[in-house]
Amino acid sequence: MNASAFLTHCFFPTQSQLWQVTYAVDMAATSTSSFFLILAVRDESQNKPLPITPLISNYYFLLAFSLQIFEVKELSTGYWIAEGLYIAVTAVAAAVAFCGLVIPTVLSPGGLLSYKACCLSIVLLGAGLFGISPVSDVLLCEVLGNPWGNLLSPAFLGCDIAFLGLLMFVKAEIGEEARATKMKKKTALDKND
Repeated sequence: MNASAFLTHCFFPTQSQLWQVTYAVDMAATSTSSFFLILAVRDESQNKPLPITPLISNYYFLLAFSLQIFEVKELSTGYWIAEGLYIAVTAVAAAVAFCGLVIPTVLSPGGLLSYKACCLSIVLLGAGLFGISPVSDVLLCEVLGNPWGNLLSPAFLGCDIAFLGLLMFVKAEIGEEARATKMKKKTALDKND
């Protein structure tokens, strides 16, 4: 999902100092992207950003990263903060996105048959693949062998598919807003003529 994930999972030896740093960056980046999704859905539903959104966006990643490094270096409790930020914030983002994007899109006129509903079904497909990845872990390990056959492969593929669906949805949303703005300008010009 980001370059640090590749370094963490495929390059640096587990528990090495470089691994710990890339792990913290990976967890903070994933948590930050999920947090931004929460802010984006909130901003979209209110039709305006929160006044503190830029402040939050500038400092959230640094806070998440610092908490994880502090946990590893000072608390020596394992990776509870990192996993909590990664899983909890992502789970909240999924719930917020479902309530703020999926439900309104489906309930809108023609919603089930719209392009945006198709985009959101891609998101749900990715989420479903992510959701079944723990169940497929044993089977993948048996068929493909470690380290390639494990729950990370379908989980990350599911995340990538979900982000592709979100990207498609956002582009459709931006396109609709641009068309609406263009139509308002044209209507205003027609009234002036």
